[in-house]
Amino acid sequence: MTAAPALTPKQLLWHAYSLIEDPPPVFAARWPRAVALLARQALEAALAELWTKRGVKIGWASERAQLLCLPHIIGDRDLSADTIVAWNGLSEAAHQHPYALAPTAGELAGWLDTVDALRRAVDAIPASAPGSAERAAPPAGAAQSAGSGGPESESRA
Repeated sequence: MTAAPALTPKQLLWHAYSLIEDPPPVFAARWPRAVALLARQALEAALAELWTKRGVKIGWASERAQLLCLPHIIGDRDLSADTIVAWNGLSEAAHQHPYALAPTAGELAGWLDTVDALRRAVDAIPASAPGSAERAAPPAGAAQSAGSGGPESESRA
């Protein structure tokens, strides 16, 4: 028996958007959490694709730790901050809590738009040559000791 191929972030987002637009009756009141799960999977798949493209072996790190590295890799602090907010919101929405309301369609659509923006940013990043991971991600602790944000902040100025 062969495993089904994994869906790409773009495919996951397509399914999430279609659930928001026209949720099937079988999902009734559960569709917001289904959308949140699909969106979070798309975000995590986009991050995995980013690290693979950059040759950075960070898969062992928690999602929060990976998100902290995001501004230095993609070079867009606003998108990185929005992605962190979206991941936190999607994580909260994906877990059922007693008496907690599901996210609204508007909240979900905003998070989906952020995940799609991240996906497009990752798609626009060329894959690094082997051995270039050192240039793509500074060693742990380098960001704290640099103070000014390093060469990435100079190139954006």
